[in-house]
Amino acid sequence: MSFQELNSFNAEVKKQEQRIAKLKNHGSARDIDRLESFLSFVKSNPTTTYYPIYKIKSASNITTLDGVLSLVEFFSSLLEVNYCYFTLDDDEFIRISKESYISAVTEQVIPIDLFTGKEIKNYNPNNLSFFCTLSMYQYGASSV
Repeated sequence: MSFQELNSFNAEVKKQEQRIAKLKNHGSARDIDRLESFLSFVKSNPTTTYYPIYKIKSASNITTLDGVLSLVEFFSSLLEVNYCYFTLDDDEFIRISKESYISAVTEQVIPIDLFTGKEIKNYNPNNLSFFCTLSMYQYGASSV
């Protein structure tokens, strides 16, 4: 990460800290602690760009998927969500759109592969997931 990218990253972290500070009079202390914990992790690891669900949970002390989704939504200017379907080989995944993810979860529709435009073969709803990446287009970080 270049000096300029690091400055941009630190400026965004500062904005997020200010947003959290404004919530202190309105939000629950536990939720604020979780936001602060996650942001502290991000701030301490500026070159970490890959945030799977387990890392978000660990960094924020969140235990539920709903909590993770709320945190990701709060930090939407810092994190980019990537919706996916993990194949039988856990090292590989198929990218799907947000709409396809939502339809699969809410309507039990087989998701569509973002690149081929075809339904996922041998679909198992347990393999549906998402991960986040640090908004690299803004900060230029590259290591996982």
